[in-house]
Amino acid sequence: MLEEITEAEWRKRNIRYTLIVSPFCLSCQVAETMVEEAFRYVAPKETMYKLNLQLTKTFAYDYNIETVPTLLCKQPEGYTQLTQIRSTANVIQWLVETRKGESK
Repeated sequence: MLEEITEAEWRKRNIRYTLIVSPFCLSCQVAETMVEEAFRYVAPKETMYKLNLQLTKTFAYDYNIETVPTLLCKQPEGYTQLTQIRSTANVIQWLVETRKGESK
């Protein structure tokens, strides 16, 4: 299950994965289900967070969020995004790619 977080909490913590959503977005609701399923498969012990973009002030501008739903991943070199959440399989593939090089 995704844990909802506020922008202020997000900025204080070192969060790796965040699903950026809007509560009125039907695509976001479908994406949330796919992301939860993919995350259980790839990283079952890690927490995935979601952030309601409607309740933020400058988050979209600061992190170049142009659409919802967007999956955001903190990497050593910055942030990467997945904006086309088409299936659980494409989310799994993206998660695996963002986790390359991690120690097991």
